[in-house]
Amino acid sequence: MMRHCKATQLQGSAMIRLFIFDFDGTLADTHEAIVTCVEATFDAFGHARPPRVAVIEAIGAGLSMPDVMRHLHGPTLGIDSAERWTARYRSLYDTTGLRQTQLFPGVSAMLKRLREKGAHTAVVSNKGLKAVERALSHYGIRDDIDFVAGDHPGMPRKPDPAPYLRFVMPHFPGIAAAQTIVVGDTHTDIGFARAIGARACWARYGYGDPRRCEQLTPEHIIDKFEDLQTYIA
Repeated sequence: MMRHCKATQLQGSAMIRLFIFDFDGTLADTHEAIVTCVEATFDAFGHARPPRVAVIEAIGAGLSMPDVMRHLHGPTLGIDSAERWTARYRSLYDTTGLRQTQLFPGVSAMLKRLREKGAHTAVVSNKGLKAVERALSHYGIRDDIDFVAGDHPGMPRKPDPAPYLRFVMPHFPGIAAAQTIVVGDTHTDIGFARAIGARACWARYGYGDPRRCEQLTPEHIIDKFEDLQTYIA
């Protein structure tokens, strides 16, 4: 059952001042692009493609791309090799992926609406930082996002709170975690919200495993991006 908040009010008196969004499966429909580029990566290294259903399940699990590669390939793919495979994947995604993706309906308009109402926005993704920045610019929404954090060497990935503690929180020093909501489609995003002490909003329309996400009892659930209108006065 969807849980609603009145205007921008949270439980009690705290207001939502910062919206932290996931990217894949939350802002953008990248499903086919990811699957196709994973398959092309296996082709490039002369390895048999994994079953498409296995790729889809790995995406839904919220794994980082190196972990996706190791999961799909098997234990003989070491950490260094997984990074090389990931580099090839990202190269393929940069050249072909954007042509296979699109924003979910209402994303651009809603981001502008949030900005008009004085809310702050950030994107925190386990996707590579350059790829996220490139995609946001490609879709014309980068100017509506105040801050972007993505995967790069040495950075722990969600649900680890490090991306928030090291980068997001210092960028918004006057906004408490209790005034923050994390909007994402997988259990990783819900876990991230829990780790930083923010509210969790599950984007049910995305790629996450419904059973795992429901078990984490997110405070809010949206079935389309426009449902964020609930938080706007």
